[in-house]
Amino acid sequence: MGITDYKLSAYYQAEEPKLCFHPERTTDVDIHPLRGLMRFGPYGQNTMAAIRGPIRIAIICPRGANLKLKSFIDGLDAQYETNHKPEYTPNYPGMASAFRVNACIEDHLKFEVDFDIREIDSNQEPHICFAEKLTDVIRTFEKQRHNFDILFIYLPDVYEKYFTDIATGFDLHDFVKAESANNDIITQFIRDKAINSSCKSTTYWNLALAIYTKVGGTPWKMSALEENVAFMGISYSVKSNAEMSDGKPRFVTCCSQVFDSQGKGLEFVAFDAKPKAYFGDNPFFDREQMARLVSRGLEIYRSHNGIPPKRLIIYKTTEFRSDEIDGCFDVWGKNENLDLISINQNTPWKGTLRQRVINDPKKTQPSFYPINRGTYVPIDDYDLLLWTQGNVNGIATGKSFYREGRCIPEPLCLTRYGGHGPWADIASYTLALTKMNWNNSSLYDQLPATLLVSSKLAKFVKHMPVHQLINHKYDLRFFL
Repeated sequence: MGITDYKLSAYYQAEEPKLCFHPERTTDVDIHPLRGLMRFGPYGQNTMAAIRGPIRIAIICPRGANLKLKSFIDGLDAQYETNHKPEYTPNYPGMASAFRVNACIEDHLKFEVDFDIREIDSNQEPHICFAEKLTDVIRTFEKQRHNFDILFIYLPDVYEKYFTDIATGFDLHDFVKAESANNDIITQFIRDKAINSSCKSTTYWNLALAIYTKVGGTPWKMSALEENVAFMGISYSVKSNAEMSDGKPRFVTCCSQVFDSQGKGLEFVAFDAKPKAYFGDNPFFDREQMARLVSRGLEIYRSHNGIPPKRLIIYKTTEFRSDEIDGCFDVWGKNENLDLISINQNTPWKGTLRQRVINDPKKTQPSFYPINRGTYVPIDDYDLLLWTQGNVNGIATGKSFYREGRCIPEPLCLTRYGGHGPWADIASYTLALTKMNWNNSSLYDQLPATLLVSSKLAKFVKHMPVHQLINHKYDLRFFL
């Protein structure tokens, strides 16, 4: 059987999304988040919710490591030259310069731990024993919660053997985040790899951004393409001690994260659900469960904005089955402004860029750079290829810029199970949401924040008992 040629429709180019750094000045925009922070300062410092005073840091560290950790934290006020291309990671100017606020250690809120390693190692589950001892220390800060904003936890490499357990899927970071959220404590883990990093600029950009965001700051927002649009990401995870039936978990933790029209993550909801069916390893939910998840997400949007959204775009990494589609429309009604988008990260498609030969414009030759980020190609009425990685114009003056440096970027495949009309706005929204992950200082991610955040949150909340998930909303900041 021979190869059949298949001609795709024309390709299109979505504009690189601009980020907004002021609620009123429409000129305070930039396509690069860090460059925008240096030029304009964070969005949140120009609002009523601005962080006015120093960010207060409490500390947990091993005995004798206090000065080492203090020296590292003091580096937030210093300036560092970048080891990377300055177009991608600019020089770090100091926290006060970039975020218009600084951070300070509360000297009276330090706890130097001296865990008995032999005792922990003799336990049947040493990773659980270590985690419980650590969370016991964290709980001692609960009564002092009004005296600090964020708790730094320094865990040197000597404790690394307790961080994960492959057999059970245990992760210390996720476990502690879940426990701390229940105690209203925001945490920041510090590892030796951060302290010993050779690229101080990247390290402190990431740390300063994490601190500012976790204590309630808003570093930037999307320039809204349309008012009163809500974005929702849906993900799930399986508890390590899940009850099994026919080789599949009877219950999974389902998580929904809602974002407003400017890409700000609001509270999220999660609950344990019994899948109606499995296709491969992926669970799918019945009509009532999906309606419940979407309904609670919309309640969060209304509580923040006072009105329901005019349009709702829901993202998943798996397909939408018929019951799930019906559940979404049960909540949304017959209003057509509902888009159900499945994103597949692993596609067989690739694309290369060709450019015209200067001396012979009828001929083309391979470009030195890949396809532009934001390129999209409709395959049919229901499927779209979107390049969220690729060459970015406007980062380096007069130059092309490809963050990944090597390899041919692969597109995402977007499949639409609900909604209709041109793909242009879906492509632009999805591209913009790849720049709304406040958990790192990268120029962009491959996936939109709706999916990145919801999948991370699902990992965290699987450590929470079922009774804590019911009718409870969680602030995203506790899990960053």
